[in-house]
Amino acid sequence: TNLYALLIPKMNSMNDVKFLVEQIEFMVEGEVLAHDILAQIVGESYEEIIKTKVWPPSGDHYIKHMYFQAHSRENAIYTIAAMAPCPYIYAELAKRSQSDHKLNREKDTAKWFDFYSTEMDDIINVFEALMNKLAESMSDKELEQVKQVFLESCIHERRFFNMAMTLEQWEFGGKVND
Repeated sequence: TNLYALLIPKMNSMNDVKFLVEQIEFMVEGEVLAHDILAQIVGESYEEIIKTKVWPPSGDHYIKHMYFQAHSRENAIYTIAAMAPCPYIYAELAKRSQSDHKLNREKDTAKWFDFYSTEMDDIINVFEALMNKLAESMSDKELEQVKQVFLESCIHERRFFNMAMTLEQWEFGGKVND
């Protein structure tokens, strides 16, 4: 939600500001339900999981990547490019899981897949439209930088999922630091 708030002063249109405010509301009121589903699967409350704000290395690096774009670039396209893979990959994963019956379709994970297969289309479409609008006056070199930011976030997304699967933790000198 904080990333969306950082983008508000960079917007020239009230419609774009309205979209960002709606996204903040969605994350606080809607998307938290999807996070609660996964928290229930691991037997913890979502509030407890996020309370410390200490993330495993892959999650930490991904978050810093997005904030770096927000703080170091005036054009919001860089931050949007850093954020865009998240809803796109979640939606794509959810849609594929629903059409591939070999994937895990337990009751709890099915709720997660159902949520993300339907709830991300609007944000994906608005992100695409915003990026197209913000890219209109950019040079080829700048567009390549935006593409690089997007692709880096795609890799961060893959590592984000892997971090959960491997229970990734910070290790210092071969020791896990709890």
